[in-house]
Formats: sequence, C-alpha cells, structure tokens
Amino acid sequence: MAGDSTMDVLLPQLTTLAGIIALAVSCYLVYKAVAARWVIAKPNEWLLLIKGGNLVRCGIGESCFRPLGGQVVTFTSNIQETTFTASQATNQRAGVSVTGKAYWSIYRQTEADMDGPFRAYKNLTGLAEGDFQAGNEKVQTLAISTIRDAVSQMSIVEVMTKREALKEKVKADITPIFRGWGIWLETVEILDVRVESRTLFDDMQYLRSDQLAFDTKADAHLTAEQSKLAANARLDAERLESSTRMAKKQADAAAEQGLYEAAQRLKREEGEAKLEEGRIETNTALGPGPLLHL
Repeated sequence: MAGDSTMDVLLPQLTTLAGIIALAVSCYLVYKAVAARWVIAKPNEWLLLIKGGNLVRCGIGESCFRPLGGQVVTFTSNIQETTFTASQATNQRAGVSVTGKAYWSIYRQTEADMDGPFRAYKNLTGLAEGDFQAGNEKVQTLAISTIRDAVSQMSIVEVMTKREALKEKVKADITPIFRGWGIWLETVEILDVRVESRTLFDDMQYLRSDQLAFDTKADAHLTAEQSKLAANARLDAERLESSTRMAKKQADAAAEQGLYEAAQRLKREEGEAKLEEGRIETNTALGPGPLLHL
C-alpha cells in the first residue's frame, strides 16, 4: 500500500517534468527553425528577399526572415576592378594599344530605381557565390568596344593626349547599358597608350608636333627620314664650325706663342749686345796694359 501511495505522488511530478521537457524541446526546435530562416547580411553585403520571382526587400547590411516559398540572396557590395586592353587602328591607319582599368559595383538604389541589385543578381551568373567573373567580362567587353570605336575616329596625337576625353566617352557610352544589367560604373582610368608599330614609334621621335598629323605610316616615315637628314646636316655643320673654331684658336695660340718666343729672343739678343758693348767700352777706357821687361 505504501508503494502505491509513493507512485501516486511521483507520477504527477514525472508527468509534469516530462511536459516541461517536451515543451523545452519544442521551443528549442521552434527556435532552431526560426533561426535557420533568419538571415543577417554583413555591413558590406547586399541582402535581397525574393518571392514569386519578385523583389520584396533589398538593402546593405539588412536582416530578414525567409518566408516559406521565399529566397534570400546575399553578395558583397564592395567595388570590383578589372583591367582591359583594346587594340585599334586610328584614322591614320596606325595601330595603337590602349590599356585601362574599370572600377564597378552593384547598381546603387535610388528612389526612382530600386531594382538595380535585383537586375545584377539576374544578369551576373555566380554573383551569389562571390564569383564576379561574369561582371568583369561584361565590363571588359563594353569598355574595349567603346574604346575601339572612339580610337578609330581619332589621330595618334589625340589618343595619346586626350585621355580624359576618351575616359569620359567610355563612361558616357556604357553607363546606360550597365544600368540595365544592374552594374554601377564607378570610374574608368586610361593607364597606357602605345603605338604598336616599333618603326612608326621610332619615326615619331623625329617629328615635330605639327608633323604628327600624317596621313599614313609611309608619310610619317618619309618625313622622319627628311628630319633625320636635316638633323645630321645641322650636326655636321656644327661639327665643322666647331672644328674651324678650334683650329683658329689653336692657330691663334701658336701665333701668339711664336710672337712671345721671338720677343724673348730679341730681348736676350739685345741684352747680350749691351753686355758686349759694355765690355768694349771698359777695355777702351783702361787702355793697353804695362809691358813687362825681361
């Protein structure tokens, strides 16, 4: 009877404890389920909440609960950079190579356009996995195409001296296209412009600024050769003039040295003559000496 009485007391307590444990487990499972669907983006990450193929929410450093049937995507908001090289013949039919660097990021949200990051997610393969190769390729392709079109209408001098204008043209032409892809072009820098023909580049070193507007490479080469001949002729003339001046200076120096030596000889001769004249005068004044008698 005592055992039955003890069981009667413990059974409700065990039942209550089991209920508490079951409730705790249920709460933990609910918490895990909720936590698994709560997504927090880093301060340098975009967060996109997508449902039914439409953008519901978007922002940098945002957090949200992923509802059933919804999708949450995060990717970096950092600026990306890519280098490109465009080769093209100018309007003088001279090939040049333009190397530049483009800096881009995900299209920024504005009140008039809130879907830029969503367009980037749809157009740039691998974005959610941190792969920016697709974006870099699109930037390179458009930048190269725009630069080639611009260079084909410019002279070599314009390409080499108007880099700022070339940069602004690239930005103006490709920014609207990038907007449709969800890409924001930060800036473009022209790093280097090179003449692809070594012969033409060497010829250009002999041309004045007003001679750089040549029509063909053959014209540039002809003008450069004429400039070389003129430069060599001037150099030969200067060398001859310098040699003549040097020879004259040497001749003048030799003549001056000769005059100096002649003057010194004359002084010596005059001195010796005066000494001889003095001895003669002395001997005359003394007369003949006494004779010795033996």
